[in-house]
Amino acid sequence: MYIFPFDGLGAALDRRVSLRDQLILLLIHGGGLRESEALHLWLEDVVIDPLTPNNVKVRIYHPEYGDAPNNWRGQSGKTTRAAYLKEKYALSPRNDFLGTKRVGWKSNYTDADGYLEVYWFPAIFGEVFSKLWREYTRFLIGIDRNHPYAFINFHKDHIGKPYTLNAFHYSYRQGLKRIGLKPCKADGLSAHSHRHSYGRRLRRAGIHEIIIKKCLHHSSLDSQIVYTAPTAKEVTANLNAATDKLSNITDSVENISPPSWEVLTQYGFNDIDPYNLFTGKSSKLGKSYDK
Repeated sequence: MYIFPFDGLGAALDRRVSLRDQLILLLIHGGGLRESEALHLWLEDVVIDPLTPNNVKVRIYHPEYGDAPNNWRGQSGKTTRAAYLKEKYALSPRNDFLGTKRVGWKSNYTDADGYLEVYWFPAIFGEVFSKLWREYTRFLIGIDRNHPYAFINFHKDHIGKPYTLNAFHYSYRQGLKRIGLKPCKADGLSAHSHRHSYGRRLRRAGIHEIIIKKCLHHSSLDSQIVYTAPTAKEVTANLNAATDKLSNITDSVENISPPSWEVLTQYGFNDIDPYNLFTGKSSKLGKSYDK
């Protein structure tokens, strides 16, 4: 992760492209979002955290039912994002589009006002996001955007248009290529793998499953099992540690010499010789070993 943002995505020739893709990476790796959720971000959805000035609060609103920004109310009285897009830009929400322009919305869970709160873990990711966000938004000044979305295309033929999932996945693959890697979901080299990494990081830190559920915006605890399950590497490491522990126990047992039969018979066998006829220190019929 720590090479990829800088030498991978960060090595794009266009600084604006690097910043945009690094910000999305921070949202999915440090905030646990799906990449599709990150592309629903509006500029107004990022604000300074009042409790931590060096950090930012990011909220991803439901593309249709989430509240429009700045207490907006349409001519019909509606206050939703769908109404805002239609009245201000003559657009539909991105999850209603078809083809490459479509950006889905999978989550069935949102917070009180129809948004997903981004919970940075560790918090340093939020601080890095805040710094890069300030630089990124300065590049947006002077670019015509007939939409409110934060992440845009910088290609000369499509400049200012909303950034698509296909375009991000292409940039992601190019970033991997720059550091000599190829996409591989099994090895965690895919955009969605960062959400799994976020979930496992919370689990390894000992965060309670109820808190993890909140961070991943799941409606049930069952939904997060796949995100907090150990990796193959973790399973192997644990089994190897258990093997070493078992070997140590076996070695200890093997180094203990069993007592002789004479020693054993001194203490008797109550289950088979309850009257101490043949065993015990004062056996009646057997040899006594009482000194």
